[in-house]
Amino acid sequence: MLTDIITPKSIVFSDDLDFLIVPGTEGDIGVLDNHSHLITSIRPGLVYGYKNEKILKRYYLNEGIFEFSNNSATLLTEFAEEVEKIDHNELNKQISEAQKNNDQHKLIELKTKKDSIENQFYF
Repeated sequence: MLTDIITPKSIVFSDDLDFLIVPGTEGDIGVLDNHSHLITSIRPGLVYGYKNEKILKRYYLNEGIFEFSNNSATLLTEFAEEVEKIDHNELNKQISEAQKNNDQHKLIELKTKKDSIENQFYF
């Protein structure tokens, strides 16, 4: 299935995948070719893209919209970052700064990101 992860700034990922796991608001959604048409909101979390029975890419996304139709998957989100490129020291620094500034919104956002990365379910 052709899979695109799109932010307002760019197409972050575009490739043909065999299997996709998306963080739906009611739980994770697994999608294979020929899945029924689907449009749903997604929660902040990890997207796993599989090819040849291995994880090809993992991305952390903010909330957004997921659509699957005609063997094409599209994720629209404000922010997407490849998990392997996330600097854990920088993330911890940002969490400390948000705590220091008492920025509860930012703190929740950053802790959700950290928890998602540290508690991955799929390998």
